[in-house]
Amino acid sequence: MDDLEALFAESEKGLPEPDRLVSQAHRANLSGNLHLAAELFSQAIAKGKDQAPVHRDLAQVYLALGQPEQAASHLKTALALTPDMLEARGIHRALSEAYEAQGDLDRAQAHYRAFQAGVAGRSSEA
Repeated sequence: MDDLEALFAESEKGLPEPDRLVSQAHRANLSGNLHLAAELFSQAIAKGKDQAPVHRDLAQVYLALGQPEQAASHLKTALALTPDMLEARGIHRALSEAYEAQGDLDRAQAHYRAFQAGVAGRSSEA
């Protein structure tokens, strides 16, 4: 274990398991281990970290893995969970990209317009 890895391990001591899993997922993502990152984010969600930022981060990993359907699913969940308008704008932008990657240009355009307008737009079409 190198010094940086030891530092991370030390900083995670005492964290609740879901928080530790999120931390490990971020490290895996940064190191390019996207499959591990997706697994760790999913475990964190299953163990109680069902929060907009975690779903958003997992969605970004799925987009990087070329899995826009899974990304869109987690982005819709993130959008439903976030009360923050600024964060909602970013989620709309990511949803636009996910739907575009799926070839669903109507939904991509709708979410891009919501991103541009800065509207949370929690429509049933999300």
